[in-house]
Amino acid sequence: MADVLGGAFELMRRALSAIQIAALGIQRLIIVAVLLLAPSACGGSSPTGSPSPTSPSPTPVPSPSPSPTPSPEPFPAGTVLTIVSGETNRPVGGATVIVVDRSYTTNAGGEIMLTQSVGTGSFVDIVASGYFNRQTLLRSANERQFNLWPQTSTSGLTEQLTQELVYTAPGNSPGGVGLPLGGAPLSRIDPAITRLAVVAPTLTLVSSGVTAIAVASGRLTAATGGQVMYQPDLLGGDGRIEIVVDPSSLPSGSSASANATYNSLGYIIGGRVTLRDGACLTSICDIRVPRSNGVTIVRTLVHEMGHLLGFNHTVSNSVMNGGCSTPGCTVNLDSRIEDFNAAEKLLVKLMLERRVGNRFPDNDRNSI
Repeated sequence: MADVLGGAFELMRRALSAIQIAALGIQRLIIVAVLLLAPSACGGSSPTGSPSPTSPSPTPVPSPSPSPTPSPEPFPAGTVLTIVSGETNRPVGGATVIVVDRSYTTNAGGEIMLTQSVGTGSFVDIVASGYFNRQTLLRSANERQFNLWPQTSTSGLTEQLTQELVYTAPGNSPGGVGLPLGGAPLSRIDPAITRLAVVAPTLTLVSSGVTAIAVASGRLTAATGGQVMYQPDLLGGDGRIEIVVDPSSLPSGSSASANATYNSLGYIIGGRVTLRDGACLTSICDIRVPRSNGVTIVRTLVHEMGHLLGFNHTVSNSVMNGGCSTPGCTVNLDSRIEDFNAAEKLLVKLMLERRVGNRFPDNDRNSI
């Protein structure tokens, strides 16, 4: 019996030892599993706290660069403004320039240097002998040169001619109908337009008509100094001038008219020239010979397209003379004049350097 009991106890001891060994193995497996499943930290430490030889060093985060201190005004003190002649583009020395509340005098190079910072929209007044007083604004840091409009010129320009042609409403010019001499805002071609198509879509042109339109288009191109190219039969273009024959749309006694087309900002983008008949356009003629209205077809086209530049009539003897039906006309119309004279070309140059809505004598503060 004792032997039997001793054997049983031995078997139980061995079983407990096996269980302990198995439990220890399971414990070790659990520890290994936990270590394997633990997430690794970029740039972290080893379990013992010693640096890991394979862990990269943390990338240093650079300190942000200090932002430049913005100028409190777009025209800081030290900004140079330049005043030049609108006719010659030469500097105007000795001009008085008032910016906000400070007065300056231009040097021989036509320059002044601001002594205070000023903002966009600040008033600028410029007074110089021989030029219209200019009233304008500081609009952009890119616009630091200001040109002046001459009152008179060796080209034949006079104050009256400026008022007649530029500041009296032509045709259907917006905001100018019924205003007195010099009372209308300046009207001009959109600065975005560089090519104008000159077409006669409803007419079957003969050779004299093709020639007349080409000659007139060339005169307009030259008047703008090439800034706007008038191109007959151009497909596309930035704008369009149509030449039509429609006597029913003309007032009694009128042989032709021009009606400009305007964009939403008030700039001219083209228009229509209406003729009473198609003589020389649809029937062969000598374009140098006056038609039944007493003037040549080229003069008629140049005159009417001159209105689409923004010109009104003048009483002077020029291509923009509207005949002696014009109030105050005392000069006999010379039908041989078929081109813009030097004074009219100068006015075109000056107009193309102004914003639409400029007011006589030279104020664009309310212009776009």
